[in-house]
Amino acid sequence: MERSNKRLAIITDPHIKVDDTFFVFSEGLDVKMTDGSEQNRGAYIRDSEGLRPFVGKCWPNESVWVDFLNDNAADFWSTLYSFKKFKGTNKLFSYWIDMNEPSVFSGDELTMPKNTIHLTASNKRF
Repeated sequence: MERSNKRLAIITDPHIKVDDTFFVFSEGLDVKMTDGSEQNRGAYIRDSEGLRPFVGKCWPNESVWVDFLNDNAADFWSTLYSFKKFKGTNKLFSYWIDMNEPSVFSGDELTMPKNTIHLTASNKRF
């Protein structure tokens, strides 16, 4: 591929399969808040109570979504694209993040409920 000057674009989606054995999901649960709070750690958008990650259905079945309004969560997401984490890639690979909003295959609107909670890196809710 390198000699032919061709590149490969890998398509990714920002929903994460809920599976404790999937390193992306489990590492995302451990993302810390900048205020040191242990109670609200995690990189994912919260349910309406703000206590647990919101879980919905998407292509991998039960899924969570990275809370890009949390700087620590966005930093976590960016680390997943390093050569060390994204096994088998090198300078010939580029990435295409396929979705610009969450698709949730349950409910009437096929999107995330409006009552989900976002937490900033400093643990502020909105």
